Amino acid sequence: MDAIASLIVDEGADSVTHQRVAEVSGVGRATLYRHWPTPADLLYAALADAEQPLLRPRDEPLVTWLRAELRRAAGEMAAPTAVQFVAVLVGRADHDANAAELRRRLIDQNVMNLAIVLARAEARGEVTSGLDPHDLYSKLLGPLFMRSVIEGRPAGAQFVDDVIDTVMGPWLLVANSETL
Repeated sequence: MDAIASLIVDEGADSVTHQRVAEVSGVGRATLYRHWPTPADLLYAALADAEQPLLRPRDEPLVTWLRAELRRAAGEMAAPTAVQFVAVLVGRADHDANAAELRRRLIDQNVMNLAIVLARAEARGEVTSGLDPHDLYSKLLGPLFMRSVIEGRPAGAQFVDDVIDTVMGPWLLVANSETL
């Protein structure tokens, strides 16, 4: 999987062939074919292996958590490997069932983690009830994705904080030193 990630970064997703992966990894092509019959299988295996949610739930005030998680996520999204993985996934998800399933799994994991943190925040009286975690996920991550991946510009701390303040402002019930 490290060889595949390296190829994607250095030569692009199209370079992920059994021959190139064998050359870079030192693993025999027959072994690669046995486990991953097509180049697409190699890519999906690498994507699934690299799977790690952008949002990781912790029990702390909502805004504190959002600032930490979204700042970290913005940095991860800007990494060359992440940009290449996203490009491959998005490019294939509309016509490849495996890619569509991987995309769904990644989104569902992040939305579930956000829902956990929102439920805790609601129980503590930090936010109003009825927030849709899926919509909120799109509203919070969309600008970071646009800035980091599409524009290729850094989504720094101030940009992240502005996104959080704009998106969450109407829903926050408890102001703390990190809000607005």
